[in-house]
Amino acid sequence: MSTENRLVAKLLELGRLARFEGGGFSVVALFGAWAATNGSVEPWTLGALFLANLLFLMGGCIHNDFADAKYDRKMVKLGTRPLVTGTVSRPEAMWALSVCFAGCMGIAWTLAPSLFVALVLAGAILFALLY
Repeated sequence: MSTENRLVAKLLELGRLARFEGGGFSVVALFGAWAATNGSVEPWTLGALFLANLLFLMGGCIHNDFADAKYDRKMVKLGTRPLVTGTVSRPEAMWALSVCFAGCMGIAWTLAPSLFVALVLAGAILFALLY
């Protein structure tokens, strides 16, 4: 298999890991933003919200598979996931997770820096209280 074919195969497996095919659900965020602003939100903002939501959703799916891989091995339905079968390694999954969440956070920072800082602080406090 050529290098190009291996790269395409790896990207397809990463997309399967991130459940990219289910990303259309992120359109719901666009309707929420549009409704919350009475339709006055700019198109580029809607696009940024869609991308941020998509990246967050994909990162959450990767995180779930990363955390549950040993349990998924025991389940017939989940035994074909990329981390379980080994088509995506744990370090590759961690890199993909980092890229998804960093992209999402970067977009959030760009759209609303003060709100972003408040949410990060609230998340850190909640994390500290729970763990």
